Amino acid sequence: MNPAKSRTFGRLKIWSWPIEKKGLIKKLEEIGCVLVRHGASHDWYTNPKTKQSQPVPRHSEIHEGLAKSIIRKLSKEA
Repeated sequence: MNPAKSRTFGRLKIWSWPIEKKGLIKKLEEIGCVLVRHGASHDWYTNPKTKQSQPVPRHSEIHEGLAKSIIRKLSKEA
């Protein structure tokens, strides 16, 4: 796994750890999401219970903040 990447906002340094895409997909399937379609640069997943859809980048590693955002949006009620 690659080392963490940091961004600086003034004197505040923010760290973002990349996670593997297969771990994110496993978590999405655990909460009931299904693959809707493959796009050119993203795969689209939807949660049939909440009727929410989100694109998932087709990279081998995804930043932790983005992964958390996708999971949060797909797991919450509309």
